[in-house]
This record gives sequence, structure tokens and C-alpha cells, in this order.
Amino acid sequence: MYPAGLSHAIFVNRSRTSLRQNELERFLLYGIVGTAQSIFSHFQTQNRLTFLLEML
Repeated sequence: MYPAGLSHAIFVNRSRTSLRQNELERFLLYGIVGTAQSIFSHFQTQNRLTFLLEML
């Protein structure tokens, strides 16, 4: 258990950084989805999807 003032400061700091953390998580999620889509479209255009399936 933290002292009352310290826990309040931690709560305020956490609520302040939660918006920034949500923006970072959203940016990472969009980056991962965009990277996966670009890789998938690259494999589709190169027709390497069948090559990957044959290697499995």
C-alpha cells in the first residue's frame, strides 16, 4: 500500500499518461495491421503465397 499522497500522485500520473498510451497503442496496432496488409498484398502480387503454402 502506498501513502495517500503518493497513491494520488501515481493515479494522476497514470490517468495523464493513459491518453498518450492509448495513442501509442493505436499507432502500434495500425502499424502492425498496415505492415501485415502490405506484406500480404506483396505476397499476392508476387504470387509467393502458393510458394509459402508449398513449403509448409
